[in-house]
Amino acid sequence: MCFGELWWTQMLNPVRTFNLLKNALSEDKNIFLFCKEPIPWKEILVDKIKKQLGDITAVRSFKMIKADKNSQPGYVVLNSLCPPDVQADYWPDQTYAQYLSELENITLNSFYVWVEGIDSEDEASKWLAFVNEYRKNSYSHGKGKDRAIFILETVGSFSFETKSEYFVSINMTPNEFDRHMFCMMNTFDINCSYALKQYIAELAFNLSTDNIELCGSLAKSGDDLLSSPHKTYNLCCDSMGITEEKGRKENSRIDRDIIVSQMRTVFPMLEQRRYMFIEKYVNEIKKVLPVSNSIDELVTEPFELELSTLLYIVNQNLIIISDEDRNNLKICREIRNKLAHNERVSGREIKKLYGMYI
Repeated sequence: MCFGELWWTQMLNPVRTFNLLKNALSEDKNIFLFCKEPIPWKEILVDKIKKQLGDITAVRSFKMIKADKNSQPGYVVLNSLCPPDVQADYWPDQTYAQYLSELENITLNSFYVWVEGIDSEDEASKWLAFVNEYRKNSYSHGKGKDRAIFILETVGSFSFETKSEYFVSINMTPNEFDRHMFCMMNTFDINCSYALKQYIAELAFNLSTDNIELCGSLAKSGDDLLSSPHKTYNLCCDSMGITEEKGRKENSRIDRDIIVSQMRTVFPMLEQRRYMFIEKYVNEIKKVLPVSNSIDELVTEPFELELSTLLYIVNQNLIIISDEDRNNLKICREIRNKLAHNERVSGREIKKLYGMYI
């Protein structure tokens, strides 16, 4: 199953928003779509809507047009979707919305008009005002059901409230739960442990931010992302045409995202390894307690011992352990110290940590 099919058919919130979109269109309602990033796999989304609407799309067809900051919305609609004779008959004593709403037997009336490229609050206000006037005039002539339906797609971080009886608002921005789940599902075929898949998914999640298409591509790259996160991130951005203007991150931001990912997933793994080590040697450890920790506090309980104190006990030969466990404990302490000082842990070190058997 491709990324787009997985996203629009298996993920909870995308399926919900798809159904909202489909139901609104089946009821001839105009739609205001919000998304921080361009809607992912839009062609698949539109194709699925066409199939779901069935007989309705035998009467109505989808038309994609782009908003133009330098032109009025009505001008864009007239010149993009109407034949030359209809364009020529327009006279400025009417607004574009009034003129278009009164026209009979033109193909515009049978369109779902999907408007792309609305990327500011000002542009959104203009398009909303045009469609409101168009629909209001259409209903005043008793032709509301026989006119074009508009889907206004806004992309950006600006907030906007429609407050219009002619619109249904749908937020298409992926939420964190769906993004996390999507990352995990795209690690399914990677040949590694479940815990390591969790780390790869977390790394893809943080690096991609709200770009769900990049999210899937990074997660699918698997071991490449684990071993060479900077290189893999940039290769994915190159292949998808993501530039700095479109949100591509600098190395310093990539470093930060890697460290955040490691804080969330590697620290818990270190704690698990620490616990397993103490559990394995608890009887031997009890015999050397109490001991002082790194800040001269007296520790009397085995499971309160930190990695550095455990390694001190081992290095002083106060307890006897296997060479493998001694090396593993040393690796854990080194990784712990790196994270404590906001230093990145290498993919090789993470593989060692996640592959330990204590």
